[in-house]
Amino acid sequence: MNRIIPQDATAEEFSELGAVIYRNTNVHGKPAARGFKGRASKPSFNYYFASEKNREQYIKIWLQEVRQSVEHKHQREAQKATFKHSLKVGDILVCSWGYDQTNIDYYEVVKVVGSSSVDIRELARESVCDGYNMACRYVPVPGRYIGDIMRKRVQEGNRIKIASYAYASPCEYQVIAGAKIYRSHACSTYA
Repeated sequence: MNRIIPQDATAEEFSELGAVIYRNTNVHGKPAARGFKGRASKPSFNYYFASEKNREQYIKIWLQEVRQSVEHKHQREAQKATFKHSLKVGDILVCSWGYDQTNIDYYEVVKVVGSSSVDIRELARESVCDGYNMACRYVPVPGRYIGDIMRKRVQEGNRIKIASYAYASPCEYQVIAGAKIYRSHACSTYA
C-alpha cells in the first residue's frame, strides 16, 4: 500500500478497528490529520484544523463512526452465520429483471439441501395480457418445468441469486378453496 504520509507526522494505530491516524502540522502551522481505514491507500479524511482541540474532536467522532461500522459488520456476519432459510419443496420463487424491459422468471424448489441451499428448476408461465401488446402479466405454472436443476445458496430473506443481475424471492399467493393462487407480475417487452 502506497500511503502518502507527511514526513513530520506521528502515527497512532487502532488495530482493533483497522484504522490509523497521522497527525502533523501543515505548511501554514495549522494542526492537520489524515485517517486511513483497512489497507486503503487513499485517506478517509485529510484535513487541517483551526486548533488542536478541533482536530482531536474530529478524530474522536471519526473513530466512533469507524467503531460503529466495525461493530455493524460483525453483527451482520453473525446474522449471516446463523441464518437458516425456511424454503421447502414446492415453494415458488419469482425473479424480476431487466434494463429496458421487465422480464419475469419463476422457479420451483424441488429439493432442500441442508440449511443453506436448495435445488430449483425454472417454471413455465402463463400470460394474462390486457390487450396492450408490449405489456402483460405472468403467473407461474407449478410443476411444468422448462429448465434444468440448479443448486443455489439461499441468502437472507429466502432470496436466491440467479445471476449477477437477478435475484429470486418467494412468490406471494393466496389460498382459495384449498388451491394456491399466485400473484401475477407485470412484464414489458420492446422487441
